[in-house]
Amino acid sequence: MRIDGASNPFAAYYNNGLLKGYVQTTPTTLTIGTSNTTSDLEFRTNTLSRMLISGSTGDITMSSRLNAGSGLRLTGPLVVSGSSGAVGQVLMTLGNTSPMWVDVVQN
Repeated sequence: MRIDGASNPFAAYYNNGLLKGYVQTTPTTLTIGTSNTTSDLEFRTNTLSRMLISGSTGDITMSSRLNAGSGLRLTGPLVVSGSSGAVGQVLMTLGNTSPMWVDVVQN
């Protein structure tokens, strides 16, 4: 299928007459979206779910780790297990469990 147009072409997807999602292009952006806050957006490869974005909460569920080989830029607090820690705390790992915020002990 080829969709071409001079003014922001798009493809819309319906289920039983209800708009469920769309793909749209502008000169600078490719947008993939859902039509409401109850529809999730799921990315799959080889029939396996790789990433799911909840339409109702915006939460992202990924099936594997995020690899950031060329760096990682964050804006806002780093939140681990629901906590952004306190001033002066650092993240500590205990091996194969989730990291935790701890106070720095200076000798």
